[in-house]
Amino acid sequence: MFSRRALIVVCSFAMAIGVFQVRPAAAQKIQKLMMGYPTPGAGVTAEVIRRGGFFKKYGLDVDLVLLSGSSLLATAMISGQVPVSQVGAAPMVVAAVAGADTVLLACATSFAYGRLFSTRQIKSITDLKGKRIGLTRLGTIDDGLLRYVFKERGLNPDRDITFLAAGSGAERLVALGKGTIDAAIFRAPHDSFAERSGFNELLDVNKASLYNPASCVGTTKTYVRNNRNTVTRVMKGFVEGLKFFKENREFALKVAAELTRTTDAEAISAVLDSPARLQEKIPYVPMKGIEFLLKIAELRDPRAKNFDPGSVVDSSFMQELENSGFIDSLWKK
Repeated sequence: MFSRRALIVVCSFAMAIGVFQVRPAAAQKIQKLMMGYPTPGAGVTAEVIRRGGFFKKYGLDVDLVLLSGSSLLATAMISGQVPVSQVGAAPMVVAAVAGADTVLLACATSFAYGRLFSTRQIKSITDLKGKRIGLTRLGTIDDGLLRYVFKERGLNPDRDITFLAAGSGAERLVALGKGTIDAAIFRAPHDSFAERSGFNELLDVNKASLYNPASCVGTTKTYVRNNRNTVTRVMKGFVEGLKFFKENREFALKVAAELTRTTDAEAISAVLDSPARLQEKIPYVPMKGIEFLLKIAELRDPRAKNFDPGSVVDSSFMQELENSGFIDSLWKK
């Protein structure tokens, strides 16, 4: 788990960051707030926003913490340990279907990205029949996406494929190299490592136009009800910070290098390229994406079939920011 203190960089970098930081309103009282994120790569956006001073501009002293895996992060939000997070939509939807009061307020990206790589002997998705697929954990979004894709390609994901929990991207790369799994989805920077290792790319998930809303602001309905002013300030910092993230690549590259703990320039660039390219200017939660996630969830939980997608989305904050002219004012700068 990263604490804010553990993520502070050396003094020279801190001085460089100071050039970019936005000053909070002088009269505004600063409120401490813990926010979570599920992977180092996914945390880059939130950390760029924090270090750029955009949460502090709206009176929030944000402490970012890493809780590995979106499912674990969703559980932490439900328990109240981490009230707000930057998280993928899928675990929030799954939790809501199961009865939790999880809710999505905004999503920076709408479509899934990542690449499915296999051992050299496997040449196509249909060749995966009888093979082992490595996942971070069973029941993750990658589990659901692959089941959906395999079913579309004529495979029975319950009978023809064996899904295994194989750990992080680095651990799955090792497992693929040893042959203990036959294929896995990788995202930056690990997809670059898989490609350079000579593994076969079977699928570019983004080119398949599969929804997977991500870089979302997630919380619970209980927290929203009791802390609406705080949530409004989170949303202002998030929306303004997304523009900063998109327009300040060198700053973001330094943050990505630190969080992913790699000096590989190509891999660091890849961490930024997919989310930056797919990032929405006005980050509403895409309802078509939620509907797609419910179709995936239905493969494992029949309750998802009749679940109201609108019940896990609260667009009121985005509507307020848009109607007030806040978003237009940002993009006119």
